[in-house]
Amino acid sequence: MNILKGLTILSLLSVTLACKESGYKLENTLTPDKLLTIPIDNSTINNSFATQFFAENFFAMYNAKMNSIQIYDINSSKLIRNIKLYKEGDNQTSGYGINFFYFKSNDSVAVISTNPTYIYLLNSKDSLIKKIDYSTIYGQNLKLLTLPDLGHQPQLIGNKLYLLHTIGGSFDKNFKLTQDNINRTKTTYSVDLNTDSGKLYDFTYPKEFINDKCLLGINVLYTLGENNLHVYKFTYENFIFTTYDHKTFKKYELSTSNKNFPYRDLSYSMDMYKSMKTIIESNEYVHLIYDKNKNIYYLFVRKSLKCDSNTDIKTEARFPRCSILVLNTKFSLIGVVDLEDNRFNVRISFVNKEGLFISEGHPSNSNFNEDQLSFRLFKLEKI
Repeated sequence: MNILKGLTILSLLSVTLACKESGYKLENTLTPDKLLTIPIDNSTINNSFATQFFAENFFAMYNAKMNSIQIYDINSSKLIRNIKLYKEGDNQTSGYGINFFYFKSNDSVAVISTNPTYIYLLNSKDSLIKKIDYSTIYGQNLKLLTLPDLGHQPQLIGNKLYLLHTIGGSFDKNFKLTQDNINRTKTTYSVDLNTDSGKLYDFTYPKEFINDKCLLGINVLYTLGENNLHVYKFTYENFIFTTYDHKTFKKYELSTSNKNFPYRDLSYSMDMYKSMKTIIESNEYVHLIYDKNKNIYYLFVRKSLKCDSNTDIKTEARFPRCSILVLNTKFSLIGVVDLEDNRFNVRISFVNKEGLFISEGHPSNSNFNEDQLSFRLFKLEKI
Protein backbone atom coordinates (compact mmCIF):
# COMPACT_ATOMS: atom_id res chain seq x y z
CA MET A 1 0.00 0.00 0.00
CA ASN A 2 1.49 3.36 -0.97
CA ILE A 3 1.80 6.22 1.54
CA LEU A 4 -0.90 8.41 -0.02
CA LYS A 5 -3.46 5.58 -0.15
CA GLY A 6 -2.68 4.65 3.46
CA LEU A 7 -3.09 8.23 4.62
CA THR A 8 -6.41 8.53 2.76
CA ILE A 9 -7.85 5.39 4.37
CA LEU A 10 -6.64 6.53 7.80
CA SER A 11 -8.19 9.97 7.28
CA LEU A 12 -11.61 8.61 6.25
CA LEU A 13 -11.63 6.02 9.05
CA SER A 14 -10.71 8.66 11.63
CA VAL A 15 -13.43 11.08 10.57
CA THR A 16 -16.02 8.24 10.68
CA LEU A 17 -15.00 7.32 14.23
CA ALA A 18 -14.99 10.98 15.25
CA CYS A 19 -18.54 11.42 13.93
CA LYS A 20 -19.78 8.41 15.87
CA GLU A 21 -18.11 9.58 19.08
CA SER A 22 -19.42 13.14 18.86
CA GLY A 23 -22.90 12.30 17.59
CA TYR A 24 -22.63 14.96 14.86
CA LYS A 25 -23.40 14.35 11.23
CA LEU A 26 -20.38 15.84 9.52
CA GLU A 27 -20.34 16.26 5.77
CA ASN A 28 -16.68 17.14 5.17
CA THR A 29 -13.27 15.64 5.61
CA LEU A 30 -9.69 16.55 4.73
CA THR A 31 -8.19 14.09 2.27
CA PRO A 32 -4.40 13.80 1.96
CA ASP A 33 -3.07 14.51 -1.52
CA LYS A 34 0.33 15.32 -3.02
CA LEU A 35 3.59 15.92 -1.15
CA LEU A 36 5.35 19.25 -1.72
CA THR A 37 9.11 19.03 -1.22
CA ILE A 38 11.65 21.87 -1.21
CA PRO A 39 15.39 21.08 -1.16
CA ILE A 40 17.47 22.90 1.48
CA ASP A 41 21.20 22.94 2.20
CA ASN A 42 23.01 21.88 5.37
CA SER A 43 23.12 25.47 6.66
CA THR A 44 19.32 25.55 6.95
CA ILE A 45 17.42 24.36 10.02
CA ASN A 46 14.60 22.10 8.88
CA ASN A 47 12.17 22.80 11.72
CA SER A 48 12.04 26.57 12.03
CA PHE A 49 8.71 27.62 13.57
CA ALA A 50 8.97 31.24 12.38
CA THR A 51 7.38 30.98 8.94
CA GLN A 52 4.99 32.84 6.65
CA PHE A 53 3.22 32.02 3.41
CA PHE A 54 2.46 35.14 1.37
CA ALA A 55 1.57 36.44 -2.11
CA GLU A 56 -0.03 33.07 -2.95
CA ASN A 57 3.28 31.54 -3.95
CA PHE A 58 6.08 32.21 -1.45
CA PHE A 59 7.06 30.38 1.70
CA ALA A 60 9.46 32.20 4.03
CA MET A 61 11.20 30.86 7.13
CA TYR A 62 13.66 32.19 9.70
CA ASN A 63 16.98 30.34 9.82
CA ALA A 64 18.34 30.79 13.34
CA LYS A 65 21.55 28.98 12.44
CA MET A 66 22.49 31.63 9.85
CA ASN A 67 20.34 34.47 11.29
CA SER A 68 18.59 34.96 7.98
CA ILE A 69 15.17 34.81 6.36
CA GLN A 70 14.92 32.45 3.41
CA ILE A 71 12.17 32.73 0.77
CA TYR A 72 11.16 29.81 -1.44
CA ASP A 73 8.95 29.74 -4.54
CA ILE A 74 6.67 26.75 -3.96
CA ASN A 75 5.99 26.34 -7.69
CA SER A 76 9.65 25.86 -8.56
CA SER A 77 10.67 24.59 -5.08
CA LYS A 78 13.68 26.88 -5.25
CA LEU A 79 15.28 29.39 -2.90
CA ILE A 80 14.77 32.80 -4.50
CA ARG A 81 15.99 35.17 -1.77
CA ASN A 82 18.10 35.04 1.37
CA ILE A 83 17.86 38.05 3.70
CA LYS A 84 20.91 38.23 5.93
CA LEU A 85 20.19 39.79 9.34
CA TYR A 86 22.71 41.50 11.64
CA LYS A 87 22.62 41.52 15.45
CA GLU A 88 24.85 44.56 15.93
CA GLY A 89 26.34 47.57 14.19
CA ASP A 90 24.76 50.51 12.36
CA ASN A 91 22.84 48.12 10.12
CA GLN A 92 21.41 46.02 12.98
CA THR A 93 18.32 44.23 11.70
CA SER A 94 17.69 41.57 14.36
CA GLY A 95 18.05 40.93 18.06
CA TYR A 96 19.52 38.29 20.35
CA GLY A 97 16.15 36.95 21.46
CA ILE A 98 13.54 35.20 19.39
CA ASN A 99 13.24 36.69 15.92
CA PHE A 100 10.30 36.38 13.57
CA PHE A 101 8.89 38.46 10.76
CA TYR A 102 5.97 39.61 8.61
CA PHE A 103 6.12 40.41 4.89
CA LYS A 104 3.97 43.46 4.06
CA SER A 105 4.70 42.77 0.40
CA ASN A 106 7.42 41.24 -1.74
CA ASP A 107 9.42 44.44 -1.25
CA SER A 108 8.96 45.11 2.47
CA VAL A 109 9.43 42.97 5.57
CA ALA A 110 9.10 43.70 9.29
CA VAL A 111 11.56 41.74 11.46
CA ILE A 112 10.34 41.48 15.06
CA SER A 113 12.84 40.88 17.86
CA THR A 114 12.13 40.07 21.51
CA ASN A 115 15.55 41.23 22.74
CA PRO A 116 15.87 44.11 22.16
CA THR A 117 12.18 44.87 21.67
CA TYR A 118 12.44 46.33 18.18
CA ILE A 119 10.62 46.03 14.87
CA TYR A 120 13.09 46.47 12.01
CA LEU A 121 11.66 47.50 8.63
CA LEU A 122 13.67 46.33 5.61
CA ASN A 123 13.26 47.19 1.94
CA SER A 124 13.63 45.02 -1.17
CA LYS A 125 17.43 45.43 -1.03
CA ASP A 126 17.45 44.06 2.55
CA SER A 127 18.50 47.47 3.86
CA LEU A 128 17.19 48.94 7.10
CA ILE A 129 14.53 51.63 6.58
CA LYS A 130 13.85 52.27 10.27
CA LYS A 131 13.37 50.55 13.60
CA ILE A 132 10.53 50.91 16.12
CA ASP A 133 10.84 50.18 19.84
CA TYR A 134 7.44 48.64 20.47
CA SER A 135 7.97 48.25 24.25
CA THR A 136 8.04 52.01 24.95
CA ILE A 137 5.14 53.17 22.79
CA TYR A 138 3.06 53.72 25.93
CA GLY A 139 5.88 54.04 28.39
CA GLN A 140 5.03 50.48 29.44
CA ASN A 141 7.22 47.44 29.48
CA LEU A 142 5.28 45.45 26.89
CA LYS A 143 6.64 41.97 26.39
CA LEU A 144 5.91 39.70 23.47
CA LEU A 145 3.77 36.57 23.55
CA THR A 146 3.63 36.13 19.77
CA LEU A 147 6.07 33.22 19.77
CA PRO A 148 6.36 31.13 16.61
CA ASP A 149 6.90 27.81 18.42
CA LEU A 150 3.48 28.27 20.05
CA GLY A 151 1.87 28.63 16.66
CA HIS A 152 1.54 32.40 16.94
CA GLN A 153 1.98 34.77 14.03
CA PRO A 154 1.59 38.55 13.77
CA GLN A 155 -1.23 39.87 11.59
CA LEU A 156 -1.34 42.98 9.40
CA ILE A 157 -4.26 45.28 8.54
CA GLY A 158 -3.23 48.24 6.41
CA ASN A 159 -0.10 49.54 8.12
CA LYS A 160 -1.01 48.18 11.57
CA LEU A 161 0.86 45.12 12.78
CA TYR A 162 -1.08 43.22 15.46
CA LEU A 163 0.87 41.40 18.17
CA LEU A 164 0.01 39.55 21.39
CA HIS A 165 1.05 40.86 24.79
CA THR A 166 2.54 38.62 27.48
CA ILE A 167 0.22 38.45 30.48
CA GLY A 168 1.86 35.80 32.71
CA GLY A 169 3.14 38.36 35.20
CA SER A 170 -0.31 39.89 35.49
CA PHE A 171 -1.77 37.07 37.60
CA ASP A 172 -1.48 36.86 41.38
CA LYS A 173 1.22 34.77 43.08
CA ASN A 174 -0.82 31.60 42.53
CA PHE A 175 -1.23 32.45 38.84
CA LYS A 176 -4.94 33.07 39.24
CA LEU A 177 -7.08 35.67 37.55
CA THR A 178 -8.90 37.97 39.97
CA GLN A 179 -11.27 40.91 39.78
CA ASP A 180 -8.32 43.13 40.71
CA ASN A 181 -5.87 41.96 38.04
CA ILE A 182 -8.10 41.13 35.06
CA ASN A 183 -7.51 44.55 33.48
CA ARG A 184 -3.80 43.77 33.39
CA THR A 185 -4.37 40.79 31.07
CA LYS A 186 -5.04 42.75 27.89
CA THR A 187 -3.80 40.46 25.15
CA THR A 188 -3.44 42.51 21.97
CA TYR A 189 -1.70 45.64 20.77
CA SER A 190 -0.92 47.09 17.38
CA VAL A 191 1.99 49.08 15.99
CA ASP A 192 1.49 51.46 13.06
CA LEU A 193 4.52 50.85 10.84
CA ASN A 194 4.15 54.29 9.21
CA THR A 195 3.65 56.55 12.23
CA ASP A 196 5.41 54.37 14.86
CA SER A 197 2.37 54.83 17.11
CA GLY A 198 0.63 52.00 18.90
CA LYS A 199 -2.50 50.95 20.71
CA LEU A 200 -3.19 48.47 23.53
CA TYR A 201 -6.70 47.01 23.21
CA ASP A 202 -9.24 46.23 25.93
CA PHE A 203 -9.50 42.50 25.27
CA THR A 204 -8.62 40.59 28.45
CA TYR A 205 -8.68 37.00 29.58
CA PRO A 206 -12.34 35.89 30.00
CA LYS A 207 -14.08 36.77 33.26
CA GLU A 208 -15.06 33.07 33.50
CA PHE A 209 -11.42 32.42 34.45
CA ILE A 210 -11.64 34.59 37.61
CA ASN A 211 -10.73 32.65 40.77
CA ASP A 212 -10.34 29.46 38.75
CA LYS A 213 -7.36 27.11 38.72
CA CYS A 214 -3.78 28.05 37.90
CA LEU A 215 -3.78 29.79 34.51
CA LEU A 216 -0.04 29.73 33.86
CA GLY A 217 0.62 28.24 30.44
CA ILE A 218 -2.76 29.07 28.94
CA ASN A 219 -2.03 30.66 25.58
CA VAL A 220 -4.03 32.63 23.06
CA LEU A 221 -4.49 31.58 19.44
CA TYR A 222 -5.14 34.44 17.05
CA THR A 223 -5.87 34.87 13.36
CA LEU A 224 -7.73 37.14 10.94
CA GLY A 225 -10.90 35.94 9.24
CA GLU A 226 -13.09 37.36 6.48
CA ASN A 227 -13.09 41.18 6.22
CA ASN A 228 -10.30 41.40 8.81
CA LEU A 229 -12.31 39.78 11.58
CA HIS A 230 -10.08 39.30 14.66
CA VAL A 231 -10.53 35.73 15.92
CA TYR A 232 -9.25 34.63 19.36
CA LYS A 233 -9.15 31.17 20.92
CA PHE A 234 -7.81 30.42 24.39
CA THR A 235 -6.12 27.04 24.51
CA TYR A 236 -8.14 25.53 27.38
CA GLU A 237 -11.77 26.42 26.87
CA ASN A 238 -14.41 25.85 24.23
CA PHE A 239 -15.20 29.43 23.26
CA ILE A 240 -14.08 31.59 20.35
CA PHE A 241 -14.17 35.38 20.57
CA THR A 242 -14.43 37.63 17.52
CA THR A 243 -14.37 41.38 16.95
CA TYR A 244 -13.83 43.92 14.20
CA ASP A 245 -12.96 46.88 16.44
CA HIS A 246 -11.92 45.43 19.84
CA LYS A 247 -14.92 47.20 21.36
CA THR A 248 -17.79 44.89 20.49
CA PHE A 249 -17.22 41.15 20.74
CA LYS A 250 -19.14 38.01 19.80
CA LYS A 251 -18.68 34.75 21.67
CA TYR A 252 -19.19 31.33 20.07
CA GLU A 253 -19.22 27.97 21.83
CA LEU A 254 -17.58 25.15 19.93
CA SER A 255 -19.85 22.15 19.42
CA THR A 256 -17.35 19.33 19.99
CA SER A 257 -17.36 16.16 22.02
CA ASN A 258 -14.76 17.72 24.33
CA LYS A 259 -16.99 20.05 26.29
CA ASN A 260 -14.55 20.61 29.12
CA PHE A 261 -10.86 20.74 28.40
CA PRO A 262 -9.01 20.35 31.72
CA TYR A 263 -6.87 23.23 32.88
CA ARG A 264 -3.19 22.42 33.25
CA ASP A 265 -1.95 22.83 36.78
CA LEU A 266 1.46 24.37 36.15
CA SER A 267 1.89 25.83 39.63
CA TYR A 268 5.07 23.74 39.84
CA SER A 269 6.31 25.29 36.59
CA MET A 270 9.90 25.48 37.84
CA ASP A 271 9.99 21.70 37.37
CA MET A 272 10.38 21.54 33.59
CA TYR A 273 9.79 17.78 33.36
CA LYS A 274 6.50 17.91 35.28
CA SER A 275 5.35 20.93 33.30
CA MET A 276 5.96 19.27 29.93
CA LYS A 277 4.42 15.99 31.15
CA THR A 278 1.26 17.88 32.18
CA ILE A 279 1.09 19.52 28.76
CA ILE A 280 1.38 16.19 26.96
CA GLU A 281 -1.26 14.49 29.10
CA SER A 282 -3.81 17.26 28.43
CA ASN A 283 -5.95 18.15 25.47
CA GLU A 284 -5.43 21.68 24.23
CA TYR A 285 -6.05 23.79 21.19
CA VAL A 286 -2.64 24.48 19.64
CA HIS A 287 -3.07 26.19 16.26
CA LEU A 288 -5.70 28.14 14.33
CA ILE A 289 -5.61 28.89 10.58
CA TYR A 290 -8.10 30.73 8.39
CA ASP A 291 -8.61 29.55 4.80
CA LYS A 292 -9.76 32.61 2.84
CA ASN A 293 -10.33 30.59 -0.32
CA LYS A 294 -12.97 28.36 1.29
CA ASN A 295 -13.95 30.75 4.11
CA ILE A 296 -13.38 28.14 6.82
CA TYR A 297 -11.08 27.65 9.81
CA TYR A 298 -8.75 24.80 10.73
CA LEU A 299 -8.42 24.34 14.49
CA PHE A 300 -5.69 21.92 15.60
CA VAL A 301 -6.25 20.02 18.87
CA ARG A 302 -3.52 18.23 20.81
CA LYS A 303 -4.46 14.63 21.58
CA SER A 304 -3.65 13.77 25.18
CA LEU A 305 -1.03 11.07 25.66
CA LYS A 306 -0.42 9.08 28.83
CA CYS A 307 3.32 9.30 29.48
CA ASP A 308 5.48 6.38 30.54
CA SER A 309 9.21 5.75 30.92
CA ASN A 310 9.62 5.47 27.13
CA THR A 311 7.94 8.79 26.29
CA ASP A 312 10.20 11.41 24.73
CA ILE A 313 8.77 14.27 26.81
CA LYS A 314 10.57 17.10 25.01
CA THR A 315 9.62 15.95 21.51
CA GLU A 316 5.99 15.25 22.43
CA ALA A 317 5.61 18.70 24.00
CA ARG A 318 7.09 20.49 21.00
CA PHE A 319 5.45 18.36 18.27
CA PRO A 320 1.88 17.61 19.40
CA ARG A 321 -0.17 14.70 18.08
CA CYS A 322 -3.25 16.37 16.65
CA SER A 323 -6.73 16.20 15.27
CA ILE A 324 -8.12 18.97 13.04
CA LEU A 325 -11.54 20.50 13.56
CA VAL A 326 -12.92 22.16 10.41
CA LEU A 327 -15.17 25.11 11.31
CA ASN A 328 -17.43 27.33 9.22
CA THR A 329 -17.81 31.10 9.68
CA LYS A 330 -20.31 30.53 12.51
CA PHE A 331 -17.66 28.29 14.11
CA SER A 332 -19.87 25.24 13.77
CA LEU A 333 -18.11 21.92 13.32
CA ILE A 334 -18.30 20.68 9.71
CA GLY A 335 -15.45 18.16 9.69
CA VAL A 336 -12.96 16.27 11.89
CA VAL A 337 -9.74 14.55 10.88
CA ASP A 338 -7.36 12.61 13.11
CA LEU A 339 -3.78 13.08 11.88
CA GLU A 340 -1.33 10.22 11.94
CA ASP A 341 0.89 10.33 15.05
CA ASN A 342 4.59 11.24 14.79
CA ARG A 343 4.31 12.39 11.20
CA PHE A 344 3.36 16.08 11.16
CA ASN A 345 4.67 19.33 12.58
CA VAL A 346 1.29 21.07 12.66
CA ARG A 347 2.60 24.49 13.70
CA ILE A 348 4.25 24.82 10.29
CA SER A 349 1.17 24.92 8.09
CA PHE A 350 -0.23 27.20 5.39
CA VAL A 351 -3.13 27.41 2.95
CA ASN A 352 -3.43 28.39 -0.68
CA LYS A 353 -5.99 27.77 -3.43
CA GLU A 354 -5.14 24.06 -3.48
CA GLY A 355 -5.87 23.50 0.19
CA LEU A 356 -4.13 23.02 3.55
CA PHE A 357 -0.41 22.17 3.60
CA ILE A 358 1.01 20.63 6.79
CA SER A 359 4.70 20.03 7.40
CA GLU A 360 5.82 16.41 7.61
CA GLY A 361 8.95 17.59 9.41
CA HIS A 362 8.35 15.59 12.57
CA PRO A 363 11.69 14.26 13.88
CA SER A 364 10.10 10.82 14.52
CA ASN A 365 8.70 10.58 11.00
CA SER A 366 10.37 7.59 9.33
CA ASN A 367 10.52 9.62 6.10
CA PHE A 368 12.01 12.72 7.75
CA ASN A 369 14.75 14.20 5.58
CA GLU A 370 16.99 16.96 6.97
CA ASP A 371 17.81 18.06 3.42
CA GLN A 372 14.29 19.03 2.40
CA LEU A 373 11.11 20.73 3.60
CA SER A 374 8.09 18.47 3.13
CA PHE A 375 4.43 19.52 3.18
CA ARG A 376 1.45 17.23 2.74
CA LEU A 377 -1.53 18.79 0.94
CA PHE A 378 -4.96 18.15 2.47
CA LYS A 379 -8.05 18.89 0.38
CA LEU A 380 -11.51 19.61 1.76
CA GLU A 381 -13.96 17.08 0.35
CA LYS A 382 -17.51 15.90 0.95
CA ILE A 383 -17.84 12.55 2.70
